[in-house]
Amino acid sequence: MSYTFKNTEMNNEKASVFETKSLLYLIGKSSSKNEIEYITFDCFNDVSGIDNKGQNIWDIQSKNEGNLNPKKIGQYFFTLFDNSLSKLNFKEFIFFTRQLKDDYKIARSSKIYKFDNFETKTKERVKKG
Repeated sequence: MSYTFKNTEMNNEKASVFETKSLLYLIGKSSSKNEIEYITFDCFNDVSGIDNKGQNIWDIQSKNEGNLNPKKIGQYFFTLFDNSLSKLNFKEFIFFTRQLKDDYKIARSSKIYKFDNFETKTKERVKKG
């Protein structure tokens, strides 16, 4: 099995700080933290966790941008989607960002949620992105 790295980026300090926060989330707050043995940076996405057998990958796209609109969120989801098409076993895809506008969400007080928590109009705009 092979994997082709298609997307690369040069980090700036603002992005590096948020990648560090996403790493801390992955190993400290994620419900899967006890399964994760290894961490990669800027391989599959910004930060990825891998289990001790290399069979499962938790993929994080982190963005330290204020006022993300749904279309831009959809654009950032692309690398997560692209990885989902690979033959590797990505167990979970995580988009780690600043708190989004409450009117994008159904359960507005939630800070951690799945795509299903987006309002219908927001979902459609994310998909267009």
